[in-house]
Amino acid sequence: MCKQENETIECDCEARDAYDEFEQRIGRIGIGIVTVWRKLEVSEKVGHALALATLIALIVYAGYTIKIYRANRDAADTAQGQLKQMISQAKDDQRAWVGAVGIKITQYAPAFRTEIALINSGKSPALNLKRASGYILPCTLESGPTPNDIKLIEDKLASIRDHIAMPPSVTSTLEVSDDGTQVTPKWPAITRKTATEFLCVYGKLEYDDVANRRHSTTFCYYLKDPTAKPLPQFASCESYNDMN
Repeated sequence: MCKQENETIECDCEARDAYDEFEQRIGRIGIGIVTVWRKLEVSEKVGHALALATLIALIVYAGYTIKIYRANRDAADTAQGQLKQMISQAKDDQRAWVGAVGIKITQYAPAFRTEIALINSGKSPALNLKRASGYILPCTLESGPTPNDIKLIEDKLASIRDHIAMPPSVTSTLEVSDDGTQVTPKWPAITRKTATEFLCVYGKLEYDDVANRRHSTTFCYYLKDPTAKPLPQFASCESYNDMN
């Protein structure tokens, strides 16, 4: 029951579809008609037969109308759900996809530098692109960055104020550089066969697609073979390599 006290409406019943209530009322009317009909004499039944037939026809028509309404409502809900799914799929199909596709060392001294190859393999520009990267030394082979390492990258991203755009099907590079005191002094130890120092390069990209949805890409490489020719060989870490 719904009550109104001091202009405040309180309701302890769940909201119901108006057609559900109408259907229940029709049902109660039908039960009432049957009850009254049973109490009538035969002569009275003959006199009210036409009226009863009309009422029955109206009840049947009302029930049929309710079924049509519900079928149309369910069909509309289904169509709306399919439309939303199609819109979402269209956005995903046309969105930007920015990822890291390779890494190489470009300088050993005085500062140690690497370049990460980035590509937007999607069908639309990546907007408001922010990029942050760094070195982990020493790092555990294949494990990827620790929570502290990840926090450093997140803090770098938060401090970036310049946003750039990256068109579709375009490749660019992200330079990762230290000040010459982090990697370069340890390079001999890194390249020894009995190396005890291992190097990881990692980072994160954040950008918007044209539908104004925010996305991120993380990447992590570890130096698998620093003595490989013609260039040292990197491999992907087991974690921190995701795209969304």
